Amino acid sequence: MTRHLEEMAVFAKVGDLGSMSGAARALGLPKSTVSRAVARLEAAYSARLVERTTRKVTLTEIGRALHAHCSKMVEEVYNAEAEIAAYQGTPSGRLRVAAPYSIGHVILKQNMPEFLDRYPNVDVQLQLTDRTLNPITDNFDVVIRIGWLEDSSLIARKITDVNAILVASRAYVEAYGLPSSPSDLGGHRIIGYPTSEPRPMDMSSGKERVPVPIWSRFACNDPLMNMELVQRGIAIAPVSAIIAAGLLEGGQLIHVLPKYKLLDQPAIYALYAGRTAISPKISVFLDFVSELARRVFANPALLRLVN
Repeated sequence: MTRHLEEMAVFAKVGDLGSMSGAARALGLPKSTVSRAVARLEAAYSARLVERTTRKVTLTEIGRALHAHCSKMVEEVYNAEAEIAAYQGTPSGRLRVAAPYSIGHVILKQNMPEFLDRYPNVDVQLQLTDRTLNPITDNFDVVIRIGWLEDSSLIARKITDVNAILVASRAYVEAYGLPSSPSDLGGHRIIGYPTSEPRPMDMSSGKERVPVPIWSRFACNDPLMNMELVQRGIAIAPVSAIIAAGLLEGGQLIHVLPKYKLLDQPAIYALYAGRTAISPKISVFLDFVSELARRVFANPALLRLVN
């Protein structure tokens, strides 16, 4: 058993932040203590682990190799604490979450302080990205995804339906006209969903089901970017009725073909690795995100506060 576990934990934070001062602040230690911990490791392994400058710390090749092992060690400590807490029923430990930018900025940004206040023993690492991530291979506890559920070894919890409708701006309607029937859509620019396999977009009214012609020049899965293009009068796009609520009420946007409903819509899911028992930290986070979704659907004005 190594005698330098504490120094290795400190070194992991130095490597994460690229700064002695930053690591000291994050760990609540004097900077001199952090510097001595790194120096003791360098002496123990007879190797220079960092290159120091006045502004930052850069890991050497040996330092990068050691940092990878130290980071895994710290992660295992967090996992051990979380597993023990699971038996005790107390949410605690490090929670690694990935979410699309739209979810992060529209919903989580306003409400994460509430989650942190509720669960002071849970440390959240939130990564906003529009990459398609996998909780197992990308090492996340929870991955929030907007789209269609695919068969996998992962467990998925449906957070909410997107409830998308076709919308256009007044500027677009003045320039290109307002479709009055599905047959009119062929002459319009309609943004579709980019997927690995082209996914058709259909609408229905009663028993009638009709295909929606998709604009070939642009497709986007980010509702905020689609909304931007709609507001600039460039195209018609499927946008969540909740996100569009304020602009529809104010008359800036127009609901296209309101008697028709978009079929086979994407939804918001939370994905996590399959386990026999879900840990408390994941359970309370999933409950919290589901609660946020219910709040927003009950009061769309909550979303307008951040638009």
